[in-house]
Amino acid sequence: AKDVAFKEQKAAYDDLLAKLAGAEERLAALKEERKARFLTVFREIQLRLKQMYQLLAAGGDAEIELLDSSDPFEGINFVVRPPKKAWKNVSNLSGGEKTLSSLALVFALHHVKPTPVYVMDEIDAALDFRNVSIVARYVLERAVGAQFIIISLRNNMFELAHQLVGICKVSDCTRSIVLNPASVATVITDRARQRRSGGAAAQPKSAVSRELADQMTRAQGRRGRDERDEAEEDVKFHRSEAARA
Repeated sequence: AKDVAFKEQKAAYDDLLAKLAGAEERLAALKEERKARFLTVFREIQLRLKQMYQLLAAGGDAEIELLDSSDPFEGINFVVRPPKKAWKNVSNLSGGEKTLSSLALVFALHHVKPTPVYVMDEIDAALDFRNVSIVARYVLERAVGAQFIIISLRNNMFELAHQLVGICKVSDCTRSIVLNPASVATVITDRARQRRSGGAAAQPKSAVSRELADQMTRAQGRRGRDERDEAEEDVKFHRSEAARA
């Protein structure tokens, strides 16, 4: 009886060992597959990141590197070389440079594995006028197959939107207002035409639309000044570089 019980326990034990060995083999195979898939996507993102950063920053370079090549899941290092500057870790960049680097990575991920909806909160807060326009134009023209919901206070960002949703407070009540930027742009164009001809421009029916049209009209004037200021800064930079050389 003891021999029978021992043989039964031994058979059960051997069966468990066989199942354990099979499970370990499957686990090892899954780990290898996971690693191979990760490295394949990682290389695609590396390539796209370079392209996206050079597009947004008008030059420079960006890299993501594995902290440990033998264990790719140990971590990733994100380094950037802004135009006319040395390589830096992303944590050591200025606010605007960090924004462009982060957006380049997001857009690279979008090209490799798209997400249907993106929600971005004031991504343009640290960007100058030129870079805000570049990011806005990129989202409008190239980030296809996805919907971007962007919270922004910058005219040259939200004037390119398909729809504007404004949140305001009237008589201690919060209200949301949806506007079509194209209709507001028509009012601005009409105002400019009427000013040139000396006539009276038509006014939007909605008070909110009138206010937005006023803001965008004022923004056009500021835009010209911003472009002149940036051109002067570029001239100063090139003169200083020439003096150092």
